Amino acid sequence: MNGSGSSSSVIAANAETDLRQQQQIFLHQQQQKQKQKDCVDNAALFASNGPATVSVNNSTPTTNTATATATATTLITTVHPHDVLCGRRGSNHYRGHDGNKFYRTVICEKQKIYFKYRSASTEAEASSGSPGGSNNANKDREEKSAIIQSVVDAVKNRHPPGRFLKAAPCNSIGSPTTTTQNPSEQPWVLLDRRDCLAKVGHALLDKADRLGLNQYKRQNKMMITNYTSNDILLGNGKKYKIHDGNHWYRELICSQQPSYDISEKLSKMKTQERMIFIQSILDKVEARSPPGRFLQIDCSDSNLWYQIEAKVARKKIRDDMKYRSRFLKMKFLKYGGTSSQQAMASSIVYKARKFSTNNDVTTPPISTQTETVKAKTTKENVVVIPKVVDPLLSKEIIIPSPSGGVANNLSTTTLVEKATADVREMMRLRTTAVTAQSEDLHVTSMLIQQQLQRQVTPQSQLERQMQLKRLKLDRRLIEHALQHRQTVHLRLVAQQQQDRHRRQHQQKQQEKLQRKKEEQINDIKLLELIQQEQDRHQLTQQLHLQRQQQQQQQQQQQQIEDQRLIRHQYQLEDQRLQKLQQQLEQEQRLQKFQQLEQDQRLQEFQLQQQLEAEQQRLCQQEFQLKQKLEHQQRLQNVNSSSNRQRLQKLEQQLEADTAIAQEFH
Repeated sequence: MNGSGSSSSVIAANAETDLRQQQQIFLHQQQQKQKQKDCVDNAALFASNGPATVSVNNSTPTTNTATATATATTLITTVHPHDVLCGRRGSNHYRGHDGNKFYRTVICEKQKIYFKYRSASTEAEASSGSPGGSNNANKDREEKSAIIQSVVDAVKNRHPPGRFLKAAPCNSIGSPTTTTQNPSEQPWVLLDRRDCLAKVGHALLDKADRLGLNQYKRQNKMMITNYTSNDILLGNGKKYKIHDGNHWYRELICSQQPSYDISEKLSKMKTQERMIFIQSILDKVEARSPPGRFLQIDCSDSNLWYQIEAKVARKKIRDDMKYRSRFLKMKFLKYGGTSSQQAMASSIVYKARKFSTNNDVTTPPISTQTETVKAKTTKENVVVIPKVVDPLLSKEIIIPSPSGGVANNLSTTTLVEKATADVREMMRLRTTAVTAQSEDLHVTSMLIQQQLQRQVTPQSQLERQMQLKRLKLDRRLIEHALQHRQTVHLRLVAQQQQDRHRRQHQQKQQEKLQRKKEEQINDIKLLELIQQEQDRHQLTQQLHLQRQQQQQQQQQQQQIEDQRLIRHQYQLEDQRLQKLQQQLEQEQRLQKFQQLEQDQRLQEFQLQQQLEAEQQRLCQQEFQLKQKLEHQQRLQNVNSSSNRQRLQKLEQQLEADTAIAQEFH
């Protein structure tokens, strides 16, 4: 349960990321279309002149050309083999280009790594609620962007460097993009870095989606490593043609094709009946020993196979039946058949069904059954009218049964040829039967009139015999006359048909001549329109060049005026700066002088304070010395002799102190 929930969350995250990327790609394409609309006229001018490289500026010029930002579209006519031509084209010029081949190989090399980071990033986004999930998602995004950049660098690092080119948009008459698909004969637009990255990311995303689908199939289906000779391998190439199971399957399709085709046209097979017929073929494949299977190779690993679903297998059988029928029709037309014969052969079954009552009854070949009763005289002298049976209303028509063995043994070409011959024979017999029936009615009416005229008076036996002989002779003469009349009628019909065909041929020839004249007139008108368009392009080009020259002159004059104004402003600025410098110098001098005065005042103040402090200290010392002298004098009086020496020392010390104080002052 946890694994299924995680896989569903991963698939949902993949879908969301794909949707966001597709939205970004769509917005980018809309922007590119808007840009391309602006350069359509310039591309048309380029197509009429054909320069080597032209840069078309979409923005208007500004006064300051150095800081102006203008988006430019570069048109290129020379394409080298290393360029990558962008676009979905079916021509071999694009698929067989060397640059596109190299680009596809690089994409195939990088797609598995890209898918690995893509699946990891989706899982990280799904678990972004957990700690560290957002950091892992950011790392995976960086890795994916690095892979995309590596593909672009691989193309651009070749020698000479490769470029990503796109066909130049142009809707004018006679433009190269509408007249040819050869890359060397049409202009191209150089894509910028953003478009290149978007192109590579889209290609890797497409391949990664296919890898993800295959991985989902591998997870939900059992993979097969060894296949048997009864299995049917889906694919193209010699390996699939020589496989025994494929060979048996082709023979089965060829044997069942006539029954499928004829029964489908006979009964207008409904979808349910068609599916039953296809299911019978699938049952025959599965009834083999060992049972046959429809196997598809895995894109990621060439050694792994997986069995396709029954629905896909039935679609495969139906497509093979349709392809086989188309192949036989083309072969019929190739070997002598015409479109009218093909139409007649395709409608034979419908006509046979229309004039038949039982599709399952097979009778001998078609033959005209005309029951002629001889005209004879009876007692009542009655003449019997001959009967004519319409061959198309008879049941003698061969209709192959859907499950019959004859249809399986005959080839489709023989059936078609036989059907066309039967249709022609039936139409011929129908016309002859109708004409003969009308003529016989006319003859019988004449005989009845003669018989009534001869019944007026009774006659003898001899006269009756003579009358019978006359009647037989008259009948022979009438039959001969009718045959002669029929041959003349057929000749007249053939002559009328020839005349009709001749008139139709002449009418067709006249129509062809008239069409040729109209085409010539249209060509002349088209050439005139093209010439007018070219003249208009030349005039527009001249006007465009004149406008460019005028704009350049205006820009030059504007630049000169701007330079003159800038010089004048520079001069004024220089003068103002010089005055400011002088004022600054004076102010600096004043500041220096004031600073010096302040310093001198501070020094004087400090010296005065020091002097006052020294005077106080000296006064204190004098006071102390005086006290000492007084004390010493007192002591001298007591000890005059002992203290005399001490007094002398004190006097010396006092003198030294006074000397030091004087020196200090």
